[in-house]
Formats: sequence, structure tokens, C-alpha cells
Amino acid sequence: MRHGLATPGGTFGDTGVGGLTLGGGIGHLIGLHGLTLDNLVGATVVTAGGEVVRAAEDENADLFWALRGAGGNFGAVVDFSFRLHPVGLLLGGLLLYRLADAAEVVTTWRELMAGAPDNLACFAGVMRSALRDEEGVFISVAYFGDPADGYEAIQVLMDGPAPVADGLRPMYYAELQEIFGRMPFGLRNYWSGRFLRELPDELIELAVAQFDPEHVRGSILFEPFYGAAKRVSPEATAFAGREASYNATFISSWTDPGDDERSIAVARSFSAAAAPWAIGGGYINYASESVGDGLETEYGAQRFARLREIKRRYDPDNRFRFNHNISPD
Repeated sequence: MRHGLATPGGTFGDTGVGGLTLGGGIGHLIGLHGLTLDNLVGATVVTAGGEVVRAAEDENADLFWALRGAGGNFGAVVDFSFRLHPVGLLLGGLLLYRLADAAEVVTTWRELMAGAPDNLACFAGVMRSALRDEEGVFISVAYFGDPADGYEAIQVLMDGPAPVADGLRPMYYAELQEIFGRMPFGLRNYWSGRFLRELPDELIELAVAQFDPEHVRGSILFEPFYGAAKRVSPEATAFAGREASYNATFISSWTDPGDDERSIAVARSFSAAAAPWAIGGGYINYASESVGDGLETEYGAQRFARLREIKRRYDPDNRFRFNHNISPD
């Protein structure tokens, strides 16, 4: 990076900045600097009536609150201003393990992240490729600091099962973002997930069981919610998920249209199975279809009522409705 500065991006590097920001923005800098939307300092919005409005903490603060978490509902956001942070050389990359070691690896990752410093970001995933006959578990690592210290920070992982591939190396943030930078073209996908207050052994074992040969292909991604993102008050933005400890998402991926029904059903089934440990709904940016009447559950009654009132003010005729729609009525 030319100037050594960055604002938090998403886990997947090819996500567009608009949707990422307005829906949340979970990514590798979550511990140090929070969600992408936590770093938004201002936005320019064109309303349904053609008015150009600036939203910030000190200007149209109600709209600024709503944009950060439910932002597709209130107008076309044509300009974003972000807070930047120094981000230097880091230790990053993927550790890949056999599926047979998945339960132990994910459990160890869970214990590591329970006490992780803000400058260590690790995501875990269990997967079975939709394009190749490959399966296993991965840990995405990003240690923001001296790369030599990064190995010490993840020593508990290195003491566990040996990875079949170790892609860790010193890199810069832009390189890190390319690791999940491109989703393969031509795949059929369906995403379904939950915010979790805890990640018990039972749910880890269920996740691993999804990837035996009888089940669909895809991945289950576990993203921890901690650090700077947790220090923001739940009432500070419209984002619904501050109370969670994890975001768990089932990503079904397949190629044959004949597998549509089964692949979607398995993703929904995992999401339903996670319900006993869930908080509210799921991460709106990862929802594959309209949440519909479930939005009040996603946001919570009090937050949803406030969003609906702001919707009435800025888009009373619901012009901006091809989204996870908050109806003004």
C-alpha cells in the first residue's frame, strides 16, 4: 500500500464497498478497528425525492445511524468518507488441515480467539470443494505486528495437528485481502447463517459432519466478534450483532441446477440447528434471500421501530425496496 494506511475491508476482498459498509463489514481488522461501518465518518445520500443529503455524526445524525447497518433502505449512497489507520507488514495466510482433524483444529481455534489480542485475526472454516474432490479445514491468520511475533501468538495452533499446507508469510494488508479475493465464477451458491453467543462442541461436530460424501459441497465459515467491534455500544449504529461472539455461515456451493433444492435445504438446516446458541438473526450481508417479515427479529423490536420511523422520513413511498426491505408501513 502506497501510504501504509487502510480502513477495514471485508473477509472477501472482492466485495463492493457500498454493500459491505452499509450492512456491516466483518473482516481482518475487526479486532483493531471494528467493522467497516464503524470507520464511516460521513456519507452523501440521494433520496427518493432527489434531495442530496449529507449524513454524519453532526449532520442528519438519525440517517447516519440508520445507514450503518440498514443502509440500502434510505437512498442511493454516492459518496463514503472513511477513517484510515496505519497498517504495516503483518503475518498472514492460510493453514490447511485434513478433515479428520477438523473438530480438534476448530476447537483449538475457538480457545485461541477467546483470549486473542486485538491485533490477531483468525477465521476458521470447514469445507468440501464444489469444483474439486477436496475437503478439509482452514484457518485464516492475520497478525498485525512484527511477523516474528505472529508465530508466538498462534503457538497453540502450531502445537496441534500438523497442517497439510502452511501458507503463512510476511505480507501487506492488500495481499491479505486477496486470499479470499475471488469467488469462482459459474457456481450456484446459497448462504445462511446466525450470530452466535457461543460456539459449543456440539455445533462444531455438526459442522464437520456436513462435509461427509453424503452431504453437499461448500463451506461453513466461523468469524469471531471481538475487540474494537465489541467496544462500540449496540445502540451506536443500526448494526444488529454487537452482542454476538461469533458469526457462523453455511455457504452451499454446487454446479448442477438439479441439486438446488437439496443444497439450499442443507444450508437452512444448519442455520436452524444453530438456533439454540443464536442471538437474534444473522449477518444481513450474508443473507442469500430477502429476510422479509423476519427483519424485526434480525434487528430487534426497538431498533427496527426506529429504522421504520427513519424510513418514513426519507423514503415514505418505499422506492428503495429491492433489498432487505424495511417497509415504511
